[in-house]
Amino acid sequence: MRNFLQTTKNKKIVWLINVVSLQAMLALFNALWNYLAVREMIQVPLNIITVFSLVVGILLTITALGLINEIVRLSRKEQELEINRAVMAKDKELIQVLSTHRHDFQNHLQVIMGLVQLGRNDGAVNYIKEVTKILRQEASTALRIKNLEVAALFSIKKIEAEEKQIQLQLEMHSDLVGLVIPATDISSILGNLLENAFDAVGTVAETEHRVVSVSFAEDQHHFIISVLNKRPLIPKEIQSKIFQKGFSTKGMSGSGLGLAIVKELTEKHGGSVQLVSDAETGTLFTLRFPKAYDNLPA
Repeated sequence: MRNFLQTTKNKKIVWLINVVSLQAMLALFNALWNYLAVREMIQVPLNIITVFSLVVGILLTITALGLINEIVRLSRKEQELEINRAVMAKDKELIQVLSTHRHDFQNHLQVIMGLVQLGRNDGAVNYIKEVTKILRQEASTALRIKNLEVAALFSIKKIEAEEKQIQLQLEMHSDLVGLVIPATDISSILGNLLENAFDAVGTVAETEHRVVSVSFAEDQHHFIISVLNKRPLIPKEIQSKIFQKGFSTKGMSGSGLGLAIVKELTEKHGGSVQLVSDAETGTLFTLRFPKAYDNLPA
């Protein structure tokens, strides 16, 4: 409900509901006032007009309450639809990356075949070794992550980062074994955080600042996922708005849904999200998820 109230369009709807509710309460108050006044003056039971006013006031109040309940229900449906759209977008992105992999694989085969046909077998062998080395480096990073969904997503984002000339780093102090979150949700959470970081560093010209660092850690009670980019920073005056649905640092070109979805899905699984953005730290998003056994009944 709080997220629903934060957009301009929904604020207008809530304002309309408040007006209807106020009218309903005024009608009910007026009916009761008329009844008390008539009873005091003429000492007779409720007349038809007073009964009608009282009934109308009650009906308007019930209608207003029903309208509020329906608006809340629809707002929740709207949030679910937005999350589903985000998941579908990530699935589309995965298909695109797999297609790119297929295309790259075909290119590698063509190069190898060309070298063999030219009789440059040594060149073909060296090329195969070079490609194999790169693939092993990518695979080793993915294999270190025991959570399969996170490993798959990180591999995809690694390729995307290279295409955008961004350095994606991983610090592993935890293999995230025991992080019990549905694949679609953890992919959406981490995917949106990385997409947000890529968009941010994409505006930076300096190579040393075109770096996004991901950290997986844990303490006694939590799994901790952090995403850091040193630059650019998020101005203090908008940091409190950064998770609001519809708010975007990219202006009209942004949907303002990514970080809102991150916060909503993180809290859905009992977690929390924190933002720090200053000159010393950089821009750091930290997610904390409770370990499964902490949620078990004593």
